This record gives sequence, C-alpha cells and structure tokens, in this order.
Amino acid sequence: MSRRREHDGSELNALRTLRKTVVEGRGWTRGGVRGWLLGAELNDLSGSSVASLSIQRLRRFGLVVGEAVRDPGRAQPPVLWRLTQAGEAELARLEERKPEIIPLPVPDPEDERVIYIGANAWRCLAVLRKQHPRWVRWRDAVAEVRTRHGTWVYLSDTLILMSRGLAEREDEGEGREKVIWFRATRAAHETRLLDDRASEDWAQIRLPPARKR
Repeated sequence: MSRRREHDGSELNALRTLRKTVVEGRGWTRGGVRGWLLGAELNDLSGSSVASLSIQRLRRFGLVVGEAVRDPGRAQPPVLWRLTQAGEAELARLEERKPEIIPLPVPDPEDERVIYIGANAWRCLAVLRKQHPRWVRWRDAVAEVRTRHGTWVYLSDTLILMSRGLAEREDEGEGREKVIWFRATRAAHETRLLDDRASEDWAQIRLPPARKR
C-alpha cells in the first residue's frame, strides 16, 4: 500500500475488531458475506467510541466500508461496518504479516428490506405472532417472554414494532383498571428472522415487500 500514515489507538482497535469479526465468520451477513457490525457493536467490542470519529477517518482512506440500513422507522439509519481488503493490507503492513483475502460483498436487493431491532423487541413480536391475529394482553405477553427467555420486556420494546407497522396497540379502561392489548399485524406474520446467532442484543429481520396500493 503506497499510503503511509500513523493510526491512533482507536483506529487500530477498530481495524482489528473488524478483522477478527471477518476472519472468525462472526457478525451480520450482508451482500452474502459475514463480518458486518453495527456501530454500537463496534464501539462495545473495540472499547472506544470509534463509530463517530475513528471509523469515519478509516472510511475516507478506504480501509473500511459502511452501509446505511434503510430502516423506514428511523430518521437517522444505523450503519453497518466491515473491513475492506485495503484495510486488511494496511493492518498486515503494520503487524508485519501476510494479508489474508477478505471476501467481497455482492449487492443483494433483498438486503434493502433488512432492519435491526432489539432482541427483546423481537421476543415480544414472536409472542404476538404466535397468537396472530388475536389480541394479547400486555401482561400475558410479558409473562410468556419471561417464561421462554428469562428476561423482562417493557412497553418501550414495542415502540419500534409499532413504528415499523409490525404491531398494533389498544388500551381498554383507565387508571389502574386499564388493560393494554397488542396484536401482530399481517406484515409481522410475514417478517422473517434471518440470524439468531450473530448478537445477543440485536435481531436481524427482513420485512415483507411493500404492498401495492
């Protein structure tokens, strides 16, 4: 690589974290290849706030690639990050070793319908989908998630589902007597979980094609 420049610690952490994700076959699949990480995941694994600073510098030098997720419910879509071949060559130069081949992603139109939601939001949706098209009392949904997964879920977990048209809510009564009901939509029933091993905190799902009006 003709370019010679110094990299700070956070840049090196980002490159090494992304490289490890690729060579170990971890991370999310996009474009037919694994090795993609969401910005929040990259921050956690590398131990620094690389998504907002270092990762942008690395992208300008072609050492990483970032792809924004086309999520209809987010004004600022999350970005997936992955090491490029140039990034591997640069890291290999710095570490004085032979670079490995980094498989290239191939654009896939199906990826345009892939979004990322919290794992607990997916667990809520799984319970609602099981009862589709019936309504489910919220407290019953919480209890089932608790029984099946040993974790608590909260009303905030349902917000992402409703904003993506995957769940509907109705309130019955007021005050202490109020009962909250949820129902999975038809779109939720056609939504698919793509990868249940890439992350404990996030779920990768594919939304159904938009229906023609």
